[in-house]
Amino acid sequence: MNTETSADRVDLSLQLPDGPVRRHLVLLFIDLSASSFLAEQLEAEHFAEILQSIRGVCRATMARHGGHIVRAQGDGVLAIFGFPEPAENDGRRACEAALEVHAQVARLAPVALPEGSHTLQMHSGIHAGLVLISEGDLERGRLELVGDAPNTAARLSAFAPAGTIYADVQSLGPSLNFFTLASDQLLMLPGRSTPVRVVSITGRTSATRRFDATSLHGVAPLLGREQVVARVCASLSAAKERGATQIVQVRGEAGIGKTRLLEELDRHLSSQGWWCLRGSCENLLRTEAQLPFTQMLSQAQADSGAHRTDLTNAAAVKSDFVSLLASSPPLQPLLLIDDWQWADDASRQLLSALQEQPAPLMLVLATRGLHGPAEARDGALRFDLDPFNESETQATVDRWAPGTDPFVVTEIHQYAGGIPLLVDEICHTVRSQGAMA
Repeated sequence: MNTETSADRVDLSLQLPDGPVRRHLVLLFIDLSASSFLAEQLEAEHFAEILQSIRGVCRATMARHGGHIVRAQGDGVLAIFGFPEPAENDGRRACEAALEVHAQVARLAPVALPEGSHTLQMHSGIHAGLVLISEGDLERGRLELVGDAPNTAARLSAFAPAGTIYADVQSLGPSLNFFTLASDQLLMLPGRSTPVRVVSITGRTSATRRFDATSLHGVAPLLGREQVVARVCASLSAAKERGATQIVQVRGEAGIGKTRLLEELDRHLSSQGWWCLRGSCENLLRTEAQLPFTQMLSQAQADSGAHRTDLTNAAAVKSDFVSLLASSPPLQPLLLIDDWQWADDASRQLLSALQEQPAPLMLVLATRGLHGPAEARDGALRFDLDPFNESETQATVDRWAPGTDPFVVTEIHQYAGGIPLLVDEICHTVRSQGAMA
């Protein structure tokens, strides 16, 4: 039984450092449940086939999610996320990879299993922390990882029941907001002086963006952006009266409130006779081409009952968007696109093509910066969002925990750097631990 195909044999070569370096990594340790029982009950050849199949699943899955397997020992696999370059979604991708491996291994059909055993199960541990990384070898693996973090990931896996993914709440933080969780508990791991708070990851939530994941806990009132909202609405309304194109760029660093601003524009303008179509780009490895435009076109077709476009056909997507803008629907279409800094080339080309059409284009782009001439078009309005001041942080904390000690508010503000999304996430995390006041 070997499910590995040529497509699974991906190049997982790593850019190794010249010497030992420190990196903050997310570590995923995956192990086969009941492996000793299986090894005892099965012929060695059959058990070897099972291990080979599981490793094939792990290799392909880690590659799809941007992880690297650094060591495979027996029936266990240690994978890292965030090397050679860290990314803000390393924790999310590690959790996604664990869920996928568990599901795929459960669907394997070994040629022989002991009587009473129907499926294979894995148990996993996920932890994040600072690791000293150096060159590996045959004994130490592709990389040598020194520090508490790899040991903690392995111990969490060892404590996890069959079929369970244990994740360290403190080290993964907001990454867990994308998943459904259970079994919140404190574990005292061997060799550690303090317990680790862990949850069991049982599935995915409906959230696809960090803002959506945090918003599952609630959304704070819009603060410090009222003037920007008013100016954007006024400029769009004036362009609508003239029958002219209007492009608005909302710029700022991660978590500064761009998505929250788009939410407010959607709510306000939808009530004022606009047809707001929403799309967003993603930095996940498996993002489809023209994603924001296929999202908006799918919404438009659902709203209007129009024919269904082949959303995998780039020419059809472009043609239908051109027709949509030129058709003079009862409500003025307004395109709201988030996270444009991650747009693929096909999306950028389509945006350029739409700007060359005679029909007016009403567009608000939220991005972390300018990325080429299509976004830097003359006449575009640009708004740069600033971090919260301390009074705005105070108002946000008051939303979630009225009466919080002012010294705590100051610490939250300084730690978050005034970044609204980080302020929200810290409030939710601290409140869940009962330590806000």
